[in-house]
Amino acid sequence: MSPDGKLVAYLGYNDKHVGNQNVRLNVMDTDGKNQRVIGESLDRSLTDAIWAADGRSLYVQYVDHGITKVARIGLTGRVEPVGLGYGRHRRGDAVAVFRRHVFSVQ
Repeated sequence: MSPDGKLVAYLGYNDKHVGNQNVRLNVMDTDGKNQRVIGESLDRSLTDAIWAADGRSLYVQYVDHGITKVARIGLTGRVEPVGLGYGRHRRGDAVAVFRRHVFSVQ
């Protein structure tokens, strides 16, 4: 849920019945309308996402050639790499760390 409570973000993909599909960042209104994929220019599968405090973007975690990275994706779809991170997956928990900030996604 976005900080202002107007949008919901989730990770997923539309199953095209192919061997491999990237997990994408999806956003929709809280009533389920206006569903859209954002940040499609990032050609990697996303592993975690958390809203930025401004509510106009999300931080996402992904793996690129074996290195876990973090990017900021704006609601307009603009992708901005922001640093390296690491992930720890245990019972649905994940952590992204970069620029001395720790984000926990549950």
